[in-house]
Amino acid sequence: MDTEVSITVPNNEYKVLLLVTANIQTVTSTTAKFTLYRDSAILEPSLLLQKAGSYSGYVHRQVTYAYVDTPGSGTYTYTPMVAKNGGGDGNFIISEGNRNYRGIIGMVLHSTMLKSASATDQIGISGSSYAKISGLSVKVNVGTTVDQVIIIVNLNLCTVTAGAGGEFTIYRGEVNLALNGENGNTISIMRIKLPYTGECASASMTYLDRPGVIGSYYYHVYGKNIAGSISLSDDNQHRSITAITIPLETPADSSTKTLFPCTTGCSFTANIAVDGYTELRLSLIHI
Repeated sequence: MDTEVSITVPNNEYKVLLLVTANIQTVTSTTAKFTLYRDSAILEPSLLLQKAGSYSGYVHRQVTYAYVDTPGSGTYTYTPMVAKNGGGDGNFIISEGNRNYRGIIGMVLHSTMLKSASATDQIGISGSSYAKISGLSVKVNVGTTVDQVIIIVNLNLCTVTAGAGGEFTIYRGEVNLALNGENGNTISIMRIKLPYTGECASASMTYLDRPGVIGSYYYHVYGKNIAGSISLSDDNQHRSITAITIPLETPADSSTKTLFPCTTGCSFTANIAVDGYTELRLSLIHI
């Protein structure tokens, strides 16, 4: 894909979070596979981040995926890459007719703010009740009652039988974050159901949480089967959970508010007041 982003990493204390979105349209029966390159090389040998496709032509699949890289200090260019999965004569189009956005976002985040976990072993989900997906648990520390946590999940589902599907959600401890108080654990954040055997689609999801109490929290990805037989991480697809802690301060003076308090790596110029807030004029900030 003709999309890339260049990023400068100051030192080994920082990580790079990469977020990619694209749209695939099958022209004939086919499946596409997606990965990421840093400069001119794949990030990991045989790294597979998403698979998407259909056994039918002219089917659209939205693809989103995330990856956390720790390259060390330097300037790097990241590029999403796509190829046909396996042999055959099928083909596909990315951003058909220039009507679908595709892009990559790169964020340099301090390691104290970003925690992640991943796995690549292929697993099946057969139970009709929510169960933890192995390898997708992460612990974060919340320092104030107003801190927020962004949870980003990279997940891929493939059907083993026709008409199969699954539902997925995120838990904080034992609490289903998608729970709306009415339907218990029947609520999900993501639901995927595909008509043919061997089809694949992104089941990635994002959630913004505010625990409200200072402390440590575990976030887990849960899944359940809703029809047929499904598998996750087919062909050793890289599934992951990433948590970004967003520190928010509520000062005694309610006329000002500090977002992302800057403690290291920051150079300040003059501050100015705008609409009751204090705007921090930064010449350099890494969060």
